[in-house]
Amino acid sequence: MIIHIAPTPESVTTDSTQPTVGRDTVGGDSVSIQQPADLRRFHVEADSSDEQLVGAALGAAGHAAESGHVWVSADWIRATVSGVDDNWSGEFDQMLAYAASQGWLNEDRTHIKAHIEPR
Repeated sequence: MIIHIAPTPESVTTDSTQPTVGRDTVGGDSVSIQQPADLRRFHVEADSSDEQLVGAALGAAGHAAESGHVWVSADWIRATVSGVDDNWSGEFDQMLAYAASQGWLNEDRTHIKAHIEPR
């Protein structure tokens, strides 16, 4: 799963073989989830690697963490994703359990730590 941040909705490009599911607009930035069924990877793609800028661009979807990372809201992901199969929710819960075992959830277990991959 990739959280994709683009400067404007018109500039978002996607792999046509993979669905883009869900999109929010924060200020001038478009925040979307790409490849939601791929729960074996998780990162944020943005034009910047600065966690403060990327965190601000995420808006309600998340906020800055430390050194090249941001926190992404698990509730935002659940609310934004659609068009996935019936097993997705259980598989997402398994992803969250794995993330917790690796220390990638915040203390409240509401946000997942994601590294930023600059484009």
